[in-house]
Amino acid sequence: MTSTSADPARHAGASVDVRSLTKAYDAVVALKAIDLSIAPGEFVALLGPSGCGKTTLLRCIAGLIAPSGGDVLVAGRDITALPVHRRGLGMVFQSYALFPHMTVGENVAFGLRMRGVPKADRAAAVAKALGLVHMEGLVERYPAQLSGGQQQRVALARSLVTSPSVLLLDEPFGALDAQLRDSMQIELRRMQRKLGITAVFVTHDQREAFTMADRVAVLSGGTLQQFDKPSAIYNRPATPFVAQFIGQVNRFAGTYAPTDSTGGAVTVAGLDEPLRAEGGGGDIPTGTPVIVMVRPERIRIATVGEGAAQNRLPGTVSDIIFSGEKVGIWVETPIGTVEVHQFSTTTDTGTTLAIGQAVTLRWDAQSTMVFMDE
Repeated sequence: MTSTSADPARHAGASVDVRSLTKAYDAVVALKAIDLSIAPGEFVALLGPSGCGKTTLLRCIAGLIAPSGGDVLVAGRDITALPVHRRGLGMVFQSYALFPHMTVGENVAFGLRMRGVPKADRAAAVAKALGLVHMEGLVERYPAQLSGGQQQRVALARSLVTSPSVLLLDEPFGALDAQLRDSMQIELRRMQRKLGITAVFVTHDQREAFTMADRVAVLSGGTLQQFDKPSAIYNRPATPFVAQFIGQVNRFAGTYAPTDSTGGAVTVAGLDEPLRAEGGGGDIPTGTPVIVMVRPERIRIATVGEGAAQNRLPGTVSDIIFSGEKVGIWVETPIGTVEVHQFSTTTDTGTTLAIGQAVTLRWDAQSTMVFMDE
């Protein structure tokens, strides 16, 4: 029997377990045996490019799409075969999906009314839910009288008012401008922590995922590439796709040779000395073709002959672009163009360099990411 709880101030986040979940549309496989375990009260972002399967996965959890195989469990209870209205989950859509003929208060109360919650209890619950999203004074307005950000707050309140154990969000801030989007991200994260609710959030925006989530699940082509904390995904990507999709990287091809138990060397055509890698090669055999990646902010620039480093690459500055918080510097080297980022910690960042200037690029072996060539 569905709970008629009507106090959005009391939530108990539930675990979510996805086991070997698959979804096929005729010959097209949208999800390929996805396994995902989300802890109670955790905020998880599903991240990936268009068509990767993230929205399909969210809708399978919600019950809006029937999976072709596998199971969905909430708090250890198998809900795979349950209809949407019996899953006890909250859902927020990008389009808000508010009823235009209902006031703010009526929109928020709709789910409670469908559950048979008494009118007096509905009014109290609606007031608390609107208080959570700072919309207390707009209860009598209609959606057309609200801004996009206000409509999104109402949609959140409507999902929270039924005290769901899990909140599912499908790119809810996609229609908002950048400044409002940032403020709504902060508000949602604050509410989620305050309530202790479990949240699963679909986004294609890397910054949004890293800002909000405890852990991020990166998907590509219907497969789960990596599921980890944002810092681990950025600093220790599990696959070449994750390394390239998250942030920016410089990419080189070469052959690998282990040097000891912690690292190895990569021979790259055009370089007299191999590039050193530490902790990234694993059990890659000698002579294996590999891809080397280095993030632009991990590379330092020195004038020719200055200092020493584990990896050194000579080059000539070909372009300098100031973009506010950072300066992008492009350097032509024997193995191709390398992008370097310097952050604008001082007013003259990047101004000591000139186009055509000879420089040496330097980075540590720990910053060299190595993957077997696919």
